[in-house]
Amino acid sequence: MGNRMGNSPATPEGTPTAAANAEPAVYSISDQYTMNTDKGWAIPPNPAITASGGITGTYSVGPITYKYHAFISDNSFIISELAAGNASQPNGVEVLLVAGGGGGESPATPVSGGGGGGGLLEGTLTFTSAGTYPIVIGGGGPTSSPRDGSPSTFCGCVALGGGGGRASAAGNPGGSGGGGEENDIGGTADQTPDAATASGVTGTLIGYGYAGFGPGGGNVGGGGGGAGGIGGPTAGPYPWTPGSDDTSGGPGRENSYLNNTPYYWAGGGAGGVSSGREGDGGAGGGGGGGNGHPGEGAAASPNLYQGYAAGSNKTDEHGGAGGTNTGGGGGGCGWPGGNSAAGGSGICVVRYKTAS
Repeated sequence: MGNRMGNSPATPEGTPTAAANAEPAVYSISDQYTMNTDKGWAIPPNPAITASGGITGTYSVGPITYKYHAFISDNSFIISELAAGNASQPNGVEVLLVAGGGGGESPATPVSGGGGGGGLLEGTLTFTSAGTYPIVIGGGGPTSSPRDGSPSTFCGCVALGGGGGRASAAGNPGGSGGGGEENDIGGTADQTPDAATASGVTGTLIGYGYAGFGPGGGNVGGGGGGAGGIGGPTAGPYPWTPGSDDTSGGPGRENSYLNNTPYYWAGGGAGGVSSGREGDGGAGGGGGGGNGHPGEGAAASPNLYQGYAAGSNKTDEHGGAGGTNTGGGGGGCGWPGGNSAAGGSGICVVRYKTAS
């Protein structure tokens, strides 16, 4: 078009809005007059999703800039405008959804297994409509029945609460399974992939969760499973070597959607023991088990295998709680007369491209 610098975009008939294939450009005075008198300006389309809700921030990974939204309590992800006219910025949103972790059992005789980490869902959902999309954040499981964590939900996808650790039975099933009593099995992991069912959203999130451990006697409670591995003697990765007494909580799963920081999420709680033995909470917010040695909760940032928040250390024979908004399982109690601890609440983090 005349003196315009760049490719001429097609303008829609009879409307002041731009066509979907309009591109940013520089126009001369004569071009501006022509466009104004020929039924509209070519306005550059929105290059990325416009959204609000939760705790927000931005960061860059190489040439790509991301915006994230972190939801630590019930809230909504509100899309006011979808991206248009830029194939490199589709309406895909990466999602991390973590349920509440399971708690240990109290009162317990003699020891309790640790709570399982909350189920974890991860992947990309594609939005075809602007709108308000509610988010529910699951709470951590208590130490009383049923001890399981509560689910977290987003767009019809459901992360299952972690299974409760037990002192009198097998560990409860859940997103990750709870640790069993000294002579019983750990709970199974029931988290599976889940597809979005909300109107205006498509896609399936991948599910993560592992079983709790069932020790073979000896006044030992099994470690709860985590989103990254089983509880028990093979649990890891850790900066220490788990002992052979089956009490360590399973590790969480690493994810860096939140502020590009590699956090672990949904670690299992450690089981309690009758005397000082190895066993800590799983990386990703798992609480320490009562009487465990060192009996520490999973570390928060900045530390090796860091979580968004720390799981609590054990206090003598009492288990430590799962970390808030980590989905970590609560630590089981030790003998004699200890109290188990509650699981940590869940979280939802979404991120999407804003520039590249």
